[in-house]
Amino acid sequence: MTRRRHINPSTPSLKTTYNMVKFVGKGVSGSLCIGNASLLKKKERSVPKKKAENIEKELSRVDKARKAAKEQLVKIYEKALTEVGETGAQIFK
Repeated sequence: MTRRRHINPSTPSLKTTYNMVKFVGKGVSGSLCIGNASLLKKKERSVPKKKAENIEKELSRVDKARKAAKEQLVKIYEKALTEVGETGAQIFK
């Protein structure tokens, strides 16, 4: 039988030793995990504002991109259909 030692973080001798940070989020497991944690931060991204000089050209680019995206989704759907079946492929339809 192993004995567990509980450390009280409010103990004066431990205050300077431990720097505790509490993270709040959605649990994905019903169990306890002890180990190192990594905190990933998203980089701020900015898109410079530009005025379109030729509106028809920009609308044509958007239409072309929309058609390309639809074609890609059809290919992905067909691949998923063979790999995971119709139920799993529905998300791409």
